[in-house]
Amino acid sequence: MKLRLSRRAIFGLPLCLATIAAMGRERELPLRAGGANDDAHDLNRLLASNQSVALEPKTYNVASKIVIPDGKSLVGVPGKTVIRGTLGFNILFPGSNSTVSGITVDGAFENNDRKGGSGIVLDRANGVHLERVVVRNISYQGIALVRSNNNIISNCMAQNCGHRGINVSEDSSNNSITGFRATDCWRAGVLLGYHSNHNTVSDFYVDGFRQSVGGAGLWVHMNSDYNTFSNFTIGPEKSGDSTCPSILLGSGCVGNLFEHGKLTGVGRRGIYIWNENVDHVKDLHTINGALQNNRFLDIKIEGTGLPRSYGIGFKSDNGQKIGPNEFDNITISGFAVGVEDIDAHAKGLSFRNLHFGKIGAEKMHLFNPPR
Repeated sequence: MKLRLSRRAIFGLPLCLATIAAMGRERELPLRAGGANDDAHDLNRLLASNQSVALEPKTYNVASKIVIPDGKSLVGVPGKTVIRGTLGFNILFPGSNSTVSGITVDGAFENNDRKGGSGIVLDRANGVHLERVVVRNISYQGIALVRSNNNIISNCMAQNCGHRGINVSEDSSNNSITGFRATDCWRAGVLLGYHSNHNTVSDFYVDGFRQSVGGAGLWVHMNSDYNTFSNFTIGPEKSGDSTCPSILLGSGCVGNLFEHGKLTGVGRRGIYIWNENVDHVKDLHTINGALQNNRFLDIKIEGTGLPRSYGIGFKSDNGQKIGPNEFDNITISGFAVGVEDIDAHAKGLSFRNLHFGKIGAEKMHLFNPPR
C-alpha cells in the first residue's frame, strides 16, 4: 500500500515524488526536482531518515553535497534519474556499506575549467556498492576513492571528466571494479596511485584521454602494488598525436598484472614504464622505489604509424631502478620502434613470444639484453 503525501495539497505547488522503502512498505514523499530549485536539503533529509530512497526518473538539482549514511541505499532509474550539481563541489558521498544504483551524477564541466569538484567520492568508505552509475560533465574526478577498501563498482561509466574517470588513491585496497567505461576523461580513464594495492579492474574500456599535465588511458603509479587489470580495451587518445601513453606504469610499482588487453589507435606511446623521481604527497613515502616484477601477458598494441613512436618504452629519472619486468605474448605493430629503452636504466627484462607487425626503424632498441 502506498501513502501519497502531496505537497500540492499542503503548499499548493506541483511537485514530483521520491519513493521511500521503509519498515517493509513503500510510501511516496515529495521532492521539487527540476527547474531552478535546490533539492539537496530534501534528498539529505530523506536519506537520513529512511533506509532506502528510490528516486523517480527526474532531474534533481543540488547546490551542495548529498550524503548517503552508512548502510543505506539510493536507487534510481538507469539513464533517467539524474542528480545535477553546479561547478565547484563534490556531489555525492556514499557512506560505508551503502548502495548507489541507477543514478546519473551530472556536473557543470565545460571546456578547460578543471578546478571544480568530483562526482562521487568514497572517503574512508568501505563495503560500498556502486552499480549502473553514470558520472558525466565532472570538472575533476568522476569517481574518487580515498583510503577506501573492499568496495564493489560494477557496470559504471564516466564521461567528460576534467581529470580522471575513476581514481583509486591513498591506500585504497581490495576494491573490485568491473565493466567500467570511461570516455573523454582528460587526464586518465582509470588511475590507481599512492599505495593502492590488491585491487582488481576487469572488463573495462577507455578512450578520449589527452595531454593535460601528463595523461594516460590507464595510469598506475606511486608504489601501487599487486593490482590486476584484465580483459580490457584502451582506444585512441583525443588528440592522436600527443605523448599520452595508453598504459602508464610508474613510480616504484611492484607486482602488478596486466593481462588479456588490446591497445588500439595508439599515438606515440603504447605501454610506458616510467620510474619518475617524484613524491607529490610526502607522508605517503612514494619516492625512489624500484619498479619491478610487473607482468604483461597477452597484450596487442596497435599504433598509427607516427614517427618517434614506440610500442613499449622504458624511462627513468635520475637513475631510479627499473628492474625485472615480464612481457609474454605481446603483439606490436604500427610504430617507429617496437621496444625502446630510452636511457639505459632498464635491467633484467624478460620477453617471450613477442610478435611484430609493421615497424619502421627497429623492433627492439635495448641497452641491456633481455633475459
